[in-house]
Amino acid sequence: ENALRRLLLVETTEFVPVKFHRVQNPRLFREYLSATVAGAAREQELVLFHGTKGEVVQSIVKNGLDPSRGALSPGVWVGPSPVGALRYASRHKGASCAVFICLACPSIARGDSERSKNVWRLASSTSAVPVFLVIFERT
Repeated sequence: ENALRRLLLVETTEFVPVKFHRVQNPRLFREYLSATVAGAAREQELVLFHGTKGEVVQSIVKNGLDPSRGALSPGVWVGPSPVGALRYASRHKGASCAVFICLACPSIARGDSERSKNVWRLASSTSAVPVFLVIFERT
């Protein structure tokens, strides 16, 4: 809840939050729980943000975060800053962008790597699961 509040309070002159949803995909959540309970200690679970262009939102909601579709490099990039996620998402030229709030349990054993303090490049689709979504529209 605090993560969602932080994201909705992000100040920007270019984008305004217009919708927020709870992402409810039981299959993705089961896959995440199965991988994190089996592989890494759940006490290492983090709340991290993932920014993206508006056109891929439905695909992420339906299929989860796909490491093969990374824009910067292979992998899904997530970090602790809602501002950073929105800044990345807003680089796209579309009318909207989105930020997902994710539960994440990164694991080096699954190929994930920490690039800087709590900014991760996830190589496994089961290392994070989106739980909330905030849609922003260009002002």
